[in-house]
Amino acid sequence: MRRAAIIAITLVSGLSVVQVAHGADPSDVQRLLKTGKCERCNLVGADLHGANLRDAELKDSNLEAANLKGANLQNANFKRANLRYANFKGAIIQDTDFSEANLQGAMVEYQDLERGDAKVCNAIMPNGVKKSTNFEGFFGFGGCRN
Repeated sequence: MRRAAIIAITLVSGLSVVQVAHGADPSDVQRLLKTGKCERCNLVGADLHGANLRDAELKDSNLEAANLKGANLQNANFKRANLRYANFKGAIIQDTDFSEANLQGAMVEYQDLERGDAKVCNAIMPNGVKKSTNFEGFFGFGGCRN
């Protein structure tokens, strides 16, 4: 009986540690909000709704399931970022760089990406398909360019 209790406590403690390890690093969130620069940061599940992230540098960062609802993401750099299941509803996406980013399952309208001239070269789109072109203005698509 005592052994079963010890095993149960160990398992529950281990699960708590795992949950904490997968959440956003509070110091990364503060650094991003203060400086606008947070490359290779852990922002998993971060609540950044309504944040002014214009010109933010978020290359190679993990923003899986982050709340970016209504955020200003104009000219932000999400190159190679993990944005799976992130919420972009109502966000300002203008000249935002999502090149090579993973947007699978993200809540973002394809039209918002196109209308905002987002860079999506080699990004995995919300539907899971890899995009091999960038948007070029309103009427057409262009090949990937730097």
